[in-house]
Amino acid sequence: MAKILLFYDNFVRDYRGLFFLKKVLEHMGNSCYLEPLFKNAIQSIKRINPDTVVMGQIGEYSTSRIGLFCFENGINLCLNTTEYISKYKDIGVFFRINHENYNDNIIDMQVLGGDIHKGYILDNPDIKNISKYKLTGIPRMDLNIISEFVNAETKDIKERYRIPSDKKIFLYISSFIFDESGGQIDKENLKDYDYEKICLSENRLKKETVTILCRFAHYLETHNGILLIKKHPWDKSRYLEQNISNESVIFVNNCEYISPLIQISDVILHNQSTVAIEAWMQKKNTISINPFFNGDYENLNYHMKHDTIVQNFEELVSCVYSNFDNSNIDKFLKSFNYQMDGKATFRVAQEINNMVPKKTKRKLSLNTREKMCNIISEVIKYKQGLESSKSYANLLYSYEEQKPIVYKMYDPIFDEYISNNL
Repeated sequence: MAKILLFYDNFVRDYRGLFFLKKVLEHMGNSCYLEPLFKNAIQSIKRINPDTVVMGQIGEYSTSRIGLFCFENGINLCLNTTEYISKYKDIGVFFRINHENYNDNIIDMQVLGGDIHKGYILDNPDIKNISKYKLTGIPRMDLNIISEFVNAETKDIKERYRIPSDKKIFLYISSFIFDESGGQIDKENLKDYDYEKICLSENRLKKETVTILCRFAHYLETHNGILLIKKHPWDKSRYLEQNISNESVIFVNNCEYISPLIQISDVILHNQSTVAIEAWMQKKNTISINPFFNGDYENLNYHMKHDTIVQNFEELVSCVYSNFDNSNIDKFLKSFNYQMDGKATFRVAQEINNMVPKKTKRKLSLNTREKMCNIISEVIKYKQGLESSKSYANLLYSYEEQKPIVYKMYDPIFDEYISNNL
């Protein structure tokens, strides 16, 4: 039996999938812990003293420090990468440590989604330890494939937001998080991004998108439709609410899980979101609103060449009631997410379960000063939470309140599925 610590970065996106992975690993006889990455991860490692750490990536400064800490202290490090979407020429960032060297000398294992990612590893002569990269599929995508998981929250969402069953439902997924909304980049990584350019580009796209969505919302008032709007979990602005408002629009909470929202919707609207992939897995049609698209797919995330792109309101209305050409999507999904069989979590769990604690592993623990700092930090965060919910940190901590609800909803579903299928 091993002691395994799993970290999640984005609660809304990652927690349920990692909770399922945790349950599978526990079923295999391991002792597992599921903790937030943003809550002083290194101190969590010292407190728990795990044999294996599972986290999303070590490509940024802050996460690379955690990866190096595991490496230096003899802890198995498994990267359970959850996104794997970028421009194809930038895909290497997922296999690097702090935007620099490749990570194969630091990690013990990294999950590969599909042949797209395996091909990059095999074709790259600078990556030496190829056997560390395992073709398994992306575990969190299982929650878009297994029907029991997809439908776990749909009834509750329909009732809470009073979503009518006799209207066509359009779901817009916002990815806007930079400029005044609170996008986070480590100051140490600012040199790796053109941050000002990102903010200007996003602000320009946001204004044009809102103009199109406003007209579309008014159109739906007389065309028997509803526009659901789901903002990015880290977006603490009120920009969309202040600029899009009529009887056909329903804003859902930032912390709602995307999979059931996709399931209850007919068409998914977005700009360049990875949510399109999750929608395709649920056999839903998607439309990308991209007013500035010039036909150059190389400047878009690589999944976008399979999407339907519109540039204005007229094109959007023309598309929503037309026949979608999804002929290449199934082929793309199989190259992106191995097998597409809903068993990626089982495969990853087996790989982690096969890891043996290292003989070089150090015994870790918190010293007295660190214990006191933890106590003081929790008191300060509690007081800050009472005073304000506007900061990025408090926004992340507010999602932690959802844990008991998610646990109660998914724990029996996961248990039953694991008992019947593992």
